[in-house]
Amino acid sequence: IALASIMAVAILSSACQRTPSPDPKNDSAPTVARAQFDAVLSVVNNSGAIRFDGTVGDDATRSRIEQALLSAYGAGRAAGDIAVDTAARPPKWVEGLADFLKLFEPLTGAALRFEGDSIVLSGNVELEQRRALRAGAERAFPGARLQGLFEIPSENAVAPGKTIEPAVLAKTLNQMPV
Repeated sequence: IALASIMAVAILSSACQRTPSPDPKNDSAPTVARAQFDAVLSVVNNSGAIRFDGTVGDDATRSRIEQALLSAYGAGRAAGDIAVDTAARPPKWVEGLADFLKLFEPLTGAALRFEGDSIVLSGNVELEQRRALRAGAERAFPGARLQGLFEIPSENAVAPGKTIEPAVLAKTLNQMPV
């Protein structure tokens, strides 16, 4: 009996000596840094209904973009979502966005994509509208890479009655972003 009592006391005392659980606030597990990426914004004018989506790095930038959309399109005309992800780099194109979107506003069937220092115009846009948008984009976003339909063909390539050399056509088509 004495031996059984000693064993029971030893078992009970060892059960009471638990190690404390780790404090979640002081978790020293290494964190993996996510790779940064360029903030993005897409704006599409589909028969007058404006759809936008994007990802930016903070709430202040999202608010500025939403204000630019509201300024250009008014309340209730534009719909979409702008997510916040802290890995997104600050966009260079926010400064001139409000004024530029006012130029883009009447173009139904057109789309814009802002990403990093590049801006891509696509959709159904007449040549004169493209020229006007390009001039506006150069003013609003100095130094931006204007791509897609922002790339205006040279006058020589579009002369009426003139055929385009196959090599020139192939080069032009291969340089267009898809």
